[in-house]
Amino acid sequence: MNHKTEWDLSLIYKGEVAPQIKKDLSAIKKAYLVFAKKYSKDKKHLKNDKALRKALEDYEALGKNPAGERPYLYYSYRRNLNSGDNEAQAELMKLSNFFTELSNQIEFFMLEIAKIAAPIQKKFLKSKELAPFKYMLKKIFESAKHQLSEPEEKILNLKGLPSHGMWVSGFSRLLNKQTVNFQGKDLPVSEAGSLIPTLPKEERHELHNRLMEVYRGVSDFAESEMNAILTNKKINDKLRNYKAPFEATVKEYENEAKTVKDLVASVTKNFYISHKFFKIKAEMLGEEKLFYSDRAAKVGEANIKVSFDEAVSKTISAFNSADSEFGAYVQEMFQNGQVDVFPKKGKTSGAFCSSSSTQPTFVLLNHIEDFRSLTTLAHEMCYDLHSKYSKSQRPIYEDYTIAVAEVASTFFENLVFEDAMQGLDDKQKMVLLHDKINDDISTIFRQIACFNFENE
Repeated sequence: MNHKTEWDLSLIYKGEVAPQIKKDLSAIKKAYLVFAKKYSKDKKHLKNDKALRKALEDYEALGKNPAGERPYLYYSYRRNLNSGDNEAQAELMKLSNFFTELSNQIEFFMLEIAKIAAPIQKKFLKSKELAPFKYMLKKIFESAKHQLSEPEEKILNLKGLPSHGMWVSGFSRLLNKQTVNFQGKDLPVSEAGSLIPTLPKEERHELHNRLMEVYRGVSDFAESEMNAILTNKKINDKLRNYKAPFEATVKEYENEAKTVKDLVASVTKNFYISHKFFKIKAEMLGEEKLFYSDRAAKVGEANIKVSFDEAVSKTISAFNSADSEFGAYVQEMFQNGQVDVFPKKGKTSGAFCSSSSTQPTFVLLNHIEDFRSLTTLAHEMCYDLHSKYSKSQRPIYEDYTIAVAEVASTFFENLVFEDAMQGLDDKQKMVLLHDKINDDISTIFRQIACFNFENE
């Protein structure tokens, strides 16, 4: 197959970019101001269901206007590919301010709907006219108790960038520029981190220690970043009257606090399972105890090198086993230049899938041709698939929480895993099953340990 391994950003803008972005920003600004002018005067929608449906459709149209998505996505993807792209960083800063100010122009709209009198709320939730928006309205009405006045909400919007976004962006850019010198090569930190588990003991510990030195070198910035973000969150939670530190996040994920607390309690009570696993892992490695650098270490060589082409082929095959349309879509992603595959200096570490209402979905990988890279590919391509089918819904319902997204992604990752296990000998299967359990320990127990740490 003809695989493209780098993002083709001409899918967003073809030709000279600057004039097109200027045109988009002018168009989206006009759309927001027209909406703001109309509904700052016309308040029929606060009492009439047909008027409210029209108002919500107009609001929805703002979200599916490509002029509102293209500029930020274009520069964001450029920065993901190269943290040293100073032009992209500068433009993102301008765009953040631009869209924050635009959002403030229509801040009143949802606040007014949230504060509709309770009897009218009940009427709207039963209205056939508003049936397509029932879930959205239910969530808006529930959120009212945590909302502030319009001027206060505008202030929080304006401070979001300097108190959170700029800290995250700044540290991410700094970290992505770092390299680790190992065996005569300067490795990007993302590649170094992925390489550690694959190495023999002495080399593993050596590379881990060198990576830790790099992290220590930027730790002052990291400390300031975390303290700034924590302080910002505490201020926001206090203003919005959230009692628990996780409450805002749980609501954002459209989950229930009791569900999360029950999960945390159950997993914490059974931490001994992970202790048992790591004891067995230490025995398999011939060690009395494990160091942090051994947490993801291989217990043996499965001698499985998965080339990029083979990883794509296996993923498509597994997706086809569920539905041929799934595999065809994955193939299309690679043919179109919507997947950036290999690690390089300055590129964002890890892997992610980025989708939007009006633009093509893009997937970022850091593929190093091992078995984990195969399962990561499958995981991220299912996010992509999920996004594709989410677009069959109204724009206001296209987005999905991480809790929902992980279900499908983990399922398809397991499909690829099971398929790849076929034809392997017992030793290879033992190694891969160890790696699978190791990942499950991280997914379940380690995540809850992180939750407990952050909560404390």
